Amino acid sequence: MPLIHNEQYTTMARQAGDEVTLTVLPDIGHFEIVIPGTTVWPLVQDAILTMIDIQGE
Repeated sequence: MPLIHNEQYTTMARQAGDEVTLTVLPDIGHFEIVIPGTTVWPLVQDAILTMIDIQGE
């Protein structure tokens, strides 16, 4: 997906009052973000744990 689409979505979500974080992972495929042990997994795991913590408030 072109980055501009993600940036536009992020902007619109913020304007609607949503809390949004856009993390860009260049040169990463579809599978790397869901497989523990990949180089980006720690970033994904941190994002998931942060969202869980926010939802639990």
